[in-house]
Amino acid sequence: MDDRYSRHDLIPGWKQATLQAATVVIAGLGAVGNEVARSLAMAGVGKLVLCDFDTISYSNLSRCILFRQNDVGRFKVEVAAERLIELNPSVVIDARQGYFARVLGLAELQEASLLIACVDNLNARLDVTGRCNLVRSPYLDIGTHPWGGEVRLYTDPEAACYACSLPPDRLQADTQASCRAPEEEVAVGAAIHTTALAAAWGTSFALRFLLRLSCPAGIFRFNAITGATDLVSVHRNPDCPLHMPIGNVQQIAVSNRHTIQELLSELSPDSRVWLWNAVWETVYCSACAYKKAIWNAEKIFDICPECGGDVQYTHTQHLEDIPGHLRLLEIGIPEREILGVETAEGFTWIALSGPFDTTAHRR
Repeated sequence: MDDRYSRHDLIPGWKQATLQAATVVIAGLGAVGNEVARSLAMAGVGKLVLCDFDTISYSNLSRCILFRQNDVGRFKVEVAAERLIELNPSVVIDARQGYFARVLGLAELQEASLLIACVDNLNARLDVTGRCNLVRSPYLDIGTHPWGGEVRLYTDPEAACYACSLPPDRLQADTQASCRAPEEEVAVGAAIHTTALAAAWGTSFALRFLLRLSCPAGIFRFNAITGATDLVSVHRNPDCPLHMPIGNVQQIAVSNRHTIQELLSELSPDSRVWLWNAVWETVYCSACAYKKAIWNAEKIFDICPECGGDVQYTHTQHLEDIPGHLRLLEIGIPEREILGVETAEGFTWIALSGPFDTTAHRR
C-alpha cells in the first residue's frame, strides 16, 4: 500500500482500495463543504465531484480552510479543486460550477457512491432529497447552528428521508417540479468551531459507509457547549411526496449538447417531456409594458431596465414549449439527466448521454 496511507492500514475494517474506488459528490463548498472535501481527499477517496454556483467572499475566509484572501471573487469549486490536488495529487477532483441539480444529471448521481449535502437552506436540502430518492441513491446531510449541529445519513430508500422529518407547513409537495431558483445564502451566526465538529462527524459517517462498516440511522446531534450527543429516530412518513423513485430508464443517443428539436425527433410525435426545473420564458413589467423573451434557467434581473419597477416572469416545465433551436444545456439541463416523457401510452423515462464536458483536475 502507498506509504501515504500506511497508518490507515492499522485501523480495523479500513480498506484503502475500497475508498480509492469510490466517487463522492459534495453539494456546497462553503465552510462545511471545505472541511468535508479536505478530509475525504486526505483519506484517499478516489474521486470527488464538487458542485457549487457561488464565489468566495471575505466572510468565507474565517471558516473555509481551502480559501485565501487572494481568492476572493473566484468560484469556490475552482479554488477548492486546486487546493485539494495540492493536498493529495492522486485524487481526481471534478469541479462543477453551478447549482448541483443543474450540473449533475440523475444518471450520474445514481452511479455515485454517496452524495454529501453541505448546503445552508431548506430548498437545497429538499432538492438533494428529491433527486436522491428519484434514483434511490444514498446521501448524507450535515447542518450546523452557532453551538452545535447534526448529521443525517440516508442509505435505505425505503426508510425515512430528510423530508419525512419535516412538518407539513415546511414541506412543499412540488419540490421536484418547482419554479423557484436556488435560494441565496441567508446570513446567520457561524464560526469554525462548529463547522469543524460537524464536518468531522459527517466525514466519519461517510467513511464508515464507504468502507461498508456499520453506521447509525437517524439524526445524530451534538452540543458544542456541553459535549453531549444523541441520536433521534425518524420514521418514514407514508404521505411524504419525495418518496417517488423513477422506473426503468431508456438510454438515448442525445446529450445536452444537442438541440431540443434533435431530442424531440427521437421521441414519438405525441411526447410531452417534463422538466424538473422550470425554464423562464419571458420577463415583463406591468408598469411600463416592457417585455422580453429570455428562455433561461435563471432569472436575469429583478428591476425593470426601462422604468425601474419590479418585474415578473412566466415559465414552463414542458420541453416542447421552448424554441427547438436551443441546446439543452442552454436551458439548464445537465449531462446524463433523466427526464420524464408522457405519451398516450403512459409515462416513461429517458437518460441523456454523457460524459459531462468538463476538465478533471489531476496533476
